[in-house]
Order: sequence, then C-alpha cells, then structure tokens
Amino acid sequence: MSVIEGGGKVVQETRLFDNEKGVTRSMRSKEEANDYRYFPEPDLPPLRVSKEWLQSVTVPRLPQEVADELTSAGVSQADARTIVSDPRWSMRTAASVAIPSAPRSSWSASWRGR
Repeated sequence: MSVIEGGGKVVQETRLFDNEKGVTRSMRSKEEANDYRYFPEPDLPPLRVSKEWLQSVTVPRLPQEVADELTSAGVSQADARTIVSDPRWSMRTAASVAIPSAPRSSWSASWRGR
C-alpha cells in the first residue's frame, strides 16, 4: 500500500519467503498481467462446505508460535527451532512442557529421544 500511496508502481512478480530472515524477495518478474489469470480446473466440481463443518475446524498453531512458547518456558531458541521442525517432536515436547514438575533438562532429551 505504501508503494502506491508513495506514487510508485507495483511490480508484478513471483516472490519467495526467506524463513531465516523473515522477509520476501523477488524470484522472477511476470512479463504480462495474463500470467496471473486464474483458470478453474474443469474436472473438479465446486466444493460446498456447511457452516457447521466450517465452525468445527480447528487451525493448528504456527511453528513460530510454538517455538515462542517453548523459549518462554526455558527451552533454548536453537532447540525450539529444531523441535518445531518436526510435528512429532513438537507434540512430544509440548506434552513435557505442559507438566510443571517435569525437569527442565528433560526437554532436550525428550525431543532427541534419549
């Protein structure tokens, strides 16, 4: 929005998200606006979802949210990043973090499987 408000022109391009830096960067530019046209898949019927089903759906927490929770509970940032990289480790470690009496040193051992 700031580009348009500042009088600049929005570049039509494909962008890549850099997880390490938390920023996006340009991958390639699009030659024409036609590159962005939407073509519906002719072999797929429309998906109709009931309001009841939609309200019953739960969205899992993002890995960064889980990592932040782990670090605030005393897990190192490096361990937290490693833990959230695999959902099995994340669930296993979250279970041990949820137990207040669990010794802090057991968290790393828990995700490493020792």
